[in-house]
Amino acid sequence: MFIRKEEPKDYEIVYSVVKDAFDSAEHSDGNEQDLVNALRKGESFIPELSLVAEINGKL
Repeated sequence: MFIRKEEPKDYEIVYSVVKDAFDSAEHSDGNEQDLVNALRKGESFIPELSLVAEINGKL
């Protein structure tokens, strides 16, 4: 496993992963993936703290 800083090229995949992860969650409101996008656009966002994990080159 390789952990690295998230890059703009990862955003679409991360969106899908978050959407899928919360799709069947009991207390989900269905917009968690949109919250992730909104957090990235906020002035308090620290890109260096946004990490992704890769296994065999796949997030």
